[in-house]
Amino acid sequence: MYQQWSPYHYARHYSYVNYDRRQRLSLKEIIWRRLWPRIFTVVLASVMLLLIIIIFSLEVASLASDPSNNLSNTASTGAGIWCSIFFVIPVIFMYLLVSIYHRSRMWSTYTLITHLIALVFICILIGLDANTVTPYNTMGATAPTKIKILRGQLAAAVLMFIFPFSFLAAYIYTAFMSIVSLRSHPRSIHPPFPVPSDFVKY
Repeated sequence: MYQQWSPYHYARHYSYVNYDRRQRLSLKEIIWRRLWPRIFTVVLASVMLLLIIIIFSLEVASLASDPSNNLSNTASTGAGIWCSIFFVIPVIFMYLLVSIYHRSRMWSTYTLITHLIALVFICILIGLDANTVTPYNTMGATAPTKIKILRGQLAAAVLMFIFPFSFLAAYIYTAFMSIVSLRSHPRSIHPPFPVPSDFVKY
């Protein structure tokens, strides 16, 4: 049986502060979890997942529309398929961040790393699509079907480019506000009503 600890290293002045947990979290970790924008993360992951489905579907459609590969060498690389694998990873990490790991600072850092890796493959996809559709910029409705599809995929990839920076902005915001809160937090004052995630460390 685990030893019962007084949360936050404070004396137990409240009847509801009576949790039995393996580890206590530091004040820095507690503030980080409370400041992390949970709803923003869920919305970001959901919209990103939608764009991934669009990119993947357009890649399949482009490969099916021109099996002869009579366009440029970068027209049928299947980049939308294998790049989507690296796009899905940060989406999974974001959902895990808010649902299982309670917005922990360590898992937020892991998720940021997956976004930076995905950013590399977003740039690769944008470069391949742009290289394919650029020779057909003067052609509107007369462009080949494959080019029209890749134009749509290029637009989705450009939108995807925004998401890693959006998550980075949330990370920087939380880190900055955590520092400000730590400097102004009176450690001698008892904390507000704790939530269960404050006492579980990952």
